[in-house]
Amino acid sequence: MLLLIAVAIAALVSLLVAAVAGFLAHWDGRTLPSAISRGGIAFAGALTVCTGLMALAIQLVE
Repeated sequence: MLLLIAVAIAALVSLLVAAVAGFLAHWDGRTLPSAISRGGIAFAGALTVCTGLMALAIQLVE
């Protein structure tokens, strides 16, 4: 159950990072497709970091 909550939090944090990155890219004058692409890249990067940290935490607990 705790792992499911951690995955949900990681997805929400990654979604927030993607939204902020896309907004800032669009605010900087990028086109909308470019801003969405930046948001997608930020989402993938943040989700990768979050899952890596979760895997590390699981290894340290065991």
